[in-house]
Amino acid sequence: MKSLLLTPSLLALLLLLSSCHTDWDPECQMSTQCPEPLFCQMGRCTDLGDHAPQRGEDPLTANHPASDTDSDAYFVHDTDPQDVEPEEPHPCPDSPAATSENLVLNELFAYVPTGPEGDANGDGVRHAHDDEFVELVNTSQEQIDLTGVAIYNDTTPRFTFHPTCLEPLHAVVVFGGIEPGATLPEGEGWRSYTADSRFAYANGAGRAVVKAADDTIIADFSYGSHPAESLNLATDLTGDTYVAHGQLTDDAIFSPGTCANGQPFTSGCADDDSDDDNNSDSDDSDDTDDPSDED
Repeated sequence: MKSLLLTPSLLALLLLLSSCHTDWDPECQMSTQCPEPLFCQMGRCTDLGDHAPQRGEDPLTANHPASDTDSDAYFVHDTDPQDVEPEEPHPCPDSPAATSENLVLNELFAYVPTGPEGDANGDGVRHAHDDEFVELVNTSQEQIDLTGVAIYNDTTPRFTFHPTCLEPLHAVVVFGGIEPGATLPEGEGWRSYTADSRFAYANGAGRAVVKAADDTIIADFSYGSHPAESLNLATDLTGDTYVAHGQLTDDAIFSPGTCANGQPFTSGCADDDSDDDNNSDSDDSDDTDDPSDED
């Protein structure tokens, strides 16, 4: 067996390593052995300053938090500030808010009849909930802001308007829903929306509430048993009671977006036969003046 020969240089190296091992005296093995705010690093209690982790955190990841703010220091973002969509301005910031003085609940369709005659939203399907609707009309002579106006089934909110402007004597109709792919109806002086969740008004008796953006009451209508047709203000826009739609006209059981007689609200909802009534009255007066009637 060959003996191991130690050269002077190898012997010096071994002595140096032995000396280093002998002199090493770590003062800590974990941070809990160090007085706060020092942490154990490489066997020494060290002040890490702003880079100090919280007690109990992994020191390997503590200095690289995954927050959005700190990540900006480590990653380059490709998003160009010019590519960010600007916030849409309010469409009518100077218009007065909707109140009970300028907005009216003119028609409520809560009891949908069976069969195709119940298809109020015009999507080709009669649906007990989708065809329910609430009709609101701006009765003032100026544009109003509907933003934040909410429609309730009793105490449950079903729809809230996003920034929306409503012209004088124009209407908005909110339907309970609509078939996928179908187009919401609209017409002269009115447009429509679908509820955030189905109204689900009861047929026999229920309550419809409309609140302004400041949570004040615009309309609070409790209804009882009635035929399967809408309930409409007895006099469009100005009435203070609601009647079954059939009491106002024989032509339809509802009239979303229009007066009960089918005319646009911008017309004032006057009856077409008003002139005939006047002429009839004139004829009656002439007959009364005829002396021959006295006999």
